[in-house]
Amino acid sequence: MGSVIVIEPSPGGLALVEAGKAHGKHVVLLASAQAGEKVRAAAKAQGAEIVDVDTNDVDAVLEACRSLAGTHEVEAVVPGMDYYVQAAAKSAQALGLPGLSPDLARRLRNKYEVRRMVAEAGVATPSFALVGDDESDVENAAAITGFPAVLKPVDASGSLGVQRVDDLEELQKIVAKRREKALVDVGRRVGEAWMLESYLDGPEYSVEGVIADNGPLVLTVTKKRLGPEPYFIEVGHVVGDALPAELQRALSDYTRQVMVALGLPLGVFHAEVRHTSQGPMLIEVNVRLPGDRITRLVELACGFSLPSALLRSHLHGPLPAAECGTSANGLAGVSFVTAADVKQAPNDVELEALRDQPWVDELEFAGMPENPCCAAFRERLGHVVCTAESAAELDERLNRVSAVLTGTAHAGIAAMAAQAPRAAEAACCPGG
Repeated sequence: MGSVIVIEPSPGGLALVEAGKAHGKHVVLLASAQAGEKVRAAAKAQGAEIVDVDTNDVDAVLEACRSLAGTHEVEAVVPGMDYYVQAAAKSAQALGLPGLSPDLARRLRNKYEVRRMVAEAGVATPSFALVGDDESDVENAAAITGFPAVLKPVDASGSLGVQRVDDLEELQKIVAKRREKALVDVGRRVGEAWMLESYLDGPEYSVEGVIADNGPLVLTVTKKRLGPEPYFIEVGHVVGDALPAELQRALSDYTRQVMVALGLPLGVFHAEVRHTSQGPMLIEVNVRLPGDRITRLVELACGFSLPSALLRSHLHGPLPAAECGTSANGLAGVSFVTAADVKQAPNDVELEALRDQPWVDELEFAGMPENPCCAAFRERLGHVVCTAESAAELDERLNRVSAVLTGTAHAGIAAMAAQAPRAAEAACCPGG
């Protein structure tokens, strides 16, 4: 049996284990101490093999992959999250397997380099500049972008360290603060270099797609919900909500131009785009599976498995476009609750009653922080994935469950008990 190596899977990256099994492959996870017990337990339950290695040490990853190649029939090496795109590329090259070139992987993992590649291809992009170490460098960057602007580390993942700034004085203070204390994510230091870019107005979307045999292929557009600025924390996503045809076409066409400019040879992509007054503009692009349960939303709403597409691409090359069709299965959405949202712990009986609803696909609550006063206000404590036939119905369901998760409302046990006998039994006999 052939094997697939996944380097440091995030909780969402565990879908690669199931996808590997569907392809008839043995899945090996390279996992560091940063991989939580929940991720490890879930991977083992799905039959994955786990190899302990410091995944932030590229040489250690290469050594582990070479060792596995001596005992397994390794057919693909893929990243489980952003930070391991380069390690996966180097490992695949070392084993003679399909993948990105290490140099392309390095550039695609640097947000400043991505901006340069897109701009040099003549594709619309906001003004941007590196923020150097000198005071004059900060002023020069601000002169290029103007205000408001967005400051971000070039090598971090998600929204870590990303912040809107409205004037030079504020920018100087934030830059000085960031230089005093390094950012650390999954055990690695990030934020050694920073960039500034012009602030983009308008609603934000993510565009999910694959590299097909005829080039970049957009599968779906995801609506995003962001928390309050000056930060850009993602608090929800919706897939399957029909966009006006002109907007859908504009976002899809623009994203294809971006991906052609970047030259991704295989795999999947997750591009974040704002539809501004001047048209679509790139926020950033990731050449790995989307996080935040978006892969599950795409599967529920569109009937397409992005994890399966990623593995198939690395196993067999770019996908035949004719085999990348999607279906319309209604809408799917996810909503996250943070430490700032939760007023009190939700009622366990109500959570179980909600889990019994056919439109609730996932419902998790990690528990209250040990010290709520010291919890990071953006720390996620739980999430819900729901399905629906209309946008209004989906909003109502997400809001209803989120209110229960945050301890600000009740689920309506009596009403749901009539719909779900198992929920009624749980509500009446919580000790049984």
